[in-house]
Amino acid sequence: MSTAETVYLILGLSLIISVVAAKRLTSKGYSFWHYFIAGFIASCGVLGIIFKIVNDYLIR
Repeated sequence: MSTAETVYLILGLSLIISVVAAKRLTSKGYSFWHYFIAGFIASCGVLGIIFKIVNDYLIR
């Protein structure tokens, strides 16, 4: 998997995760945009680390 594919995959998965998290928290009275942005940043970081570990140690 190339670097560009990995970046697009991480961004896409982060977008999905952040939308789901923000929608669930909106039903409890929290701000959608606040948790969307926070969830997006957090999921990008976590998924980036996971993909880095998988790419370095399991694929190569």
